[in-house]
Order: sequence, then C-alpha cells, then structure tokens
Amino acid sequence: MKSKRKFKYAVFDKDGVLTDSMSQNYQVFDAVAREFLGQVFTKSEFFRRFAGAPWREILKPYIKDEKQYQGFADAFHKRLVPAIKYAPLYPLVKEILEYLRHKVEFDLFVTSSAPQLSIDDFLARDGLAQYFILGRGRGEIHV
Repeated sequence: MKSKRKFKYAVFDKDGVLTDSMSQNYQVFDAVAREFLGQVFTKSEFFRRFAGAPWREILKPYIKDEKQYQGFADAFHKRLVPAIKYAPLYPLVKEILEYLRHKVEFDLFVTSSAPQLSIDDFLARDGLAQYFILGRGRGEIHV
C-alpha cells in the first residue's frame, strides 16, 4: 500500500554526494590551474571557494580571455573523467537508494556536469542502474 507523501522524486548529484570523488576533483583542478592559469589553490581553498560554485565567475581575476577559460574547463573535464571513474561510493549509499527507491517508492534521478558516458559508466557499476530511472550528464540523455 502506497503511503501519502509530499514528495515523489529525489535527484542526486553524483560527485561528492554519491561518490567520494572530491580528492580526485581537487587533484585534477590543481594540475589544470597550475598549467592553464599559473595559479596554485590549496585544497582548503578549493573546497571553500570552488566546490559546487560557478567557476567562471570565481576565476575571472585569473583568466585573460574566454579561450583560456575554455581550455581550462575542457582540460579539467577531460582529465577528471578517468580520475573519478572508480571513485568509491560513500558508505550506505546503496542502502539509502534501496530504501528510497523500493521502500518509499521515490523515482530517483542522478545528474552531473560530467559527460554522459561518465554517468552511464557510474550506473553500470555496482548494480546502481536499478535505482535510477534517469541518469543525466553533459551530452545525450540516456534512459
């Protein structure tokens, strides 16, 4: 018997929410910032200023032009995908997804700024596809 509830859906970001990938995010960000911007940002600064924030705005003081920013962003995403491919799930993620999907009967979605292929790989591993009705990254939508 379905219970009456206020919510029917839950949307999860992948990196830093379902997977413990923030250290890899920082390592790639640090390497790309050094190469493209000639800047060094500490791990603490990365988490405080850049994690989950609009980089284009924050990086304005360090960017000469759009081409430089685009090179930075493209290099970051290209290097990040293989770096986080096997980032571990946070503890109890599967149990929480199981509860939400099968016990509470929420429709679950996962999204990320990562390329669609990264989302597809993520859903294919560890039997995670069974929990999500849609996985959306940059690029094509795969159902």
